[in-house]
This record gives sequence, C-alpha cells and structure tokens, in this order.
Amino acid sequence: MIEYLLTNEERFQKEGWFRLDSLFPDPARIRAALSPGNGSDAVKKSGDMVGFECTVPGFPGDIVQVAMLKGLFAVLCALGPVGAAEPPEFLDFTVTEDQGIARAGEPVRVACNGTGVVRLWNLTAQREEPVQREERRILFLATVGAKSRTRYRLDYGKPGPAPASAVRVSGEDLAWKVDTSQFTVDLSKNPGTGRSGQINTIYVKNPGVLLTRSRPTSTLHLSPNSAIGGQWNGINRWNPPERHAASHGPLSFRVEREGPMPYVPNLRVRTAYEVFAGWPAIAVEESIEAAADARVSLVRLCEWSLATGAENPFSHLGWEDAAGSVSVRKKEKEETLPLDTRWMAFIGEARRFGFAAVIESLETEGGPLAGPAARFAGDPHYFYRTLINTGKGPLATIPRGSGYRTRYWIYVFRTEGATPTLDAVSRFYRGVQHPLRVRMGR
Repeated sequence: MIEYLLTNEERFQKEGWFRLDSLFPDPARIRAALSPGNGSDAVKKSGDMVGFECTVPGFPGDIVQVAMLKGLFAVLCALGPVGAAEPPEFLDFTVTEDQGIARAGEPVRVACNGTGVVRLWNLTAQREEPVQREERRILFLATVGAKSRTRYRLDYGKPGPAPASAVRVSGEDLAWKVDTSQFTVDLSKNPGTGRSGQINTIYVKNPGVLLTRSRPTSTLHLSPNSAIGGQWNGINRWNPPERHAASHGPLSFRVEREGPMPYVPNLRVRTAYEVFAGWPAIAVEESIEAAADARVSLVRLCEWSLATGAENPFSHLGWEDAAGSVSVRKKEKEETLPLDTRWMAFIGEARRFGFAAVIESLETEGGPLAGPAARFAGDPHYFYRTLINTGKGPLATIPRGSGYRTRYWIYVFRTEGATPTLDAVSRFYRGVQHPLRVRMGR
C-alpha cells in the first residue's frame, strides 16, 4: 500500500504534510530542488519541522511548500500551485509496479490539491474507477500488472454518480461491525472486556471461518499490553478509550484510539485500524510512548490470540526471517524467533487458508529492549512481539519521551497446493516494503 502521509508524525498528518521523496524517487532531483538559490527563507517552524518554499524543475506547479523533518523531506499541496484559488481542470499520473508482483485492488493514496468533487479515470483500461475524497488527498484501489504501469486521470469539479459504499459499517460507537467482500470485522465488546473498540472477531468469508479468542473475558486482538511484575493488561480493558475518532468512506473505514495503558498510566498508547474495500488485509498501527519514566516487566505489540484445542482452525505455523528464509512447522510447540522476523502466520491445512501479521515497520524510538523476540505461544494459539520481558529480574525503565511504534497488516490468504506453502505471504510482504510508485504528469 502507498501511504504518503508521514504516519509516524501524527501532528504533521493533520497539517497535511506529504513526503517529497514519494513524489520524486530520484534523490539527486531532491537535492537539486533544495539547493541554495531555489529555496526562500524559512516561512514556518513547528518543533522539528522547518518549512520553506522552492521551485522544483518538472513539477506540475509553480511553487511547492517543503518541510524538512528529521532528515525527511515533505511536500504540502502536492498537486498544483500552492495557494492557487482553484485546482487544475485535471491531472494525469502513472502508477508503476517494478517488483514483479501483480497488484489487484491495492489501496493507494495520492496528494490532491483543492476541495470538492473529483472523478478518476483509468486511462489504460478505459474506464472510470471508484475514488474516495479525503482532506488534501484521494484514495483509490489500483490494479497494475507485474512489471507494468497504469495511467490515471483525475478530473476536478465534474460530479459523477454517487459511489456505492463497498465498506459497510453498522453497530454502535466503539462496537462497530465492518463488512467488506473479504471479511466481517467485529469490534463489539465481550462481557468481560471494556467498550474499547478492539477487534473482537474476524469472519473470513472465503473459506467461511470465524477467527475468535472464544473467551468472554478476552478479544482476538490483545495488544498493546504491559505489566509491572504481575498480571499483564491490555487496551481491550479500555472502557472506553480516552479519545477516539472514526471515519467512513465508500472505500475505507478507519478508527483511531488513544489513552493511558491500563495499570501503567505513564505509558501513552495510540492505535489505529483501517479496513479497505475488497482488500484481504487490515492495516494496524500501535504505538507506546512514555509520558513519564515508566517501570515495567513486560511490553508487547502485535499480539493476536485464537481459540485453543479443537476450536482452533489451524494446523501449522509459518514465518519468514530477516534474510528471507521461510519456515513451516506443524503446530505442536512454542517457537521463539528474532524480533526482526518479517511475518508470522497460522495456516489451516484442511481448509487451505491462513492468517498472518506482516510487518511494515517496527521502531524503537529510544525505548529499551530486554529479551526482545517474536513468539508463537500457548498450544500454540497466539503470537506476539516482545519489546521487554524481564522475567523474574529487576524492572526495566522506559525513559520519558521514548517508546515503540509498529505498523503491520493482518493478512488473510489462501495457501497453494496440497501442502501448506506461504508464497502468497512473502509476495504480500514484498509489496508492503516496495509499494506501487506514482509519477505525476503524463
């Protein structure tokens, strides 16, 4: 998936800052554009961000506002001149696949100047395609063959038929059910959990399997969670979270939540889910930041737990290490793996399907590591990433202002052949790490 916003800097997301290097993949062009003489004096400062204006050769706009943020470049109002009263009549762009992986319905976001109605045309296939208008950007679902490209045209101010929503949402606040062609995601509470907005179950429509923890005191998704020398507690105990916000369009549903970690109030937790139309994966973001020094014995991210015993639909475990080697084992014993394991999966041999957590990024933002690992645990029926596990030793201190952050995808897939193979998950990981490229102009 392409995500042009700087997802690890939420305050800058809201200001609309976009990555310049996503639009200009050639570093030499970036350096030339930002060389002395092209940029004016700084026009705005905010924390680590310094903004200024410059001209960029070949860019479809006269002036581009640029920000330099911790070594990354970002651009605001990417399409068209900054400060223009009206957006251009139309804008052409090309989406390119260069990894040899055919993409079908992959979510793509592109910066978009102006406001109002837009229509999106696939010029290669000669058809109109659904588009979701968002603040300063659009979302659409790109289909691009392996090692090929697809040309698009964005028309401004030309209303078309109202798109039917391919993402249907029902239920109460923080207890939604989100339905797509791939699955139904249930965020409703159990009797022993809070009204937290945590994913409780996922019904996978093909092959028709319910992924559930099957406990009234728990949920399918358990992280982030932590402990101070005793029983761990996670954010499925929020009742409700301190803050939350949801947005729903024809192509996606997104919910963001934040609040203190239960029983460890010095840790501030932020999470997000995003479900896309027709896409067999859910984007998950989890972060922990110490608002003050926090003493802990355990910190975990990316934890998902299924039912045990005969209720568990899976027969095998699978993972890919940092060197790209894939392993498949029968689900007979726990496995402890390096923290940098690319993905972890459960596979059901009889139904030929699987459920994986595919890492896009995992960052330790100054937070210490103690016993870091990726683990399959239980019979095994759950997996997680450990940042801190001191066992019976002294507690670890997470210093004020430091923390941890991950973005990953819960990916549901069909296995290939009579025995479990995980080529589909490796391809998905490559696609996450090498998103489709967008080039503005003809």
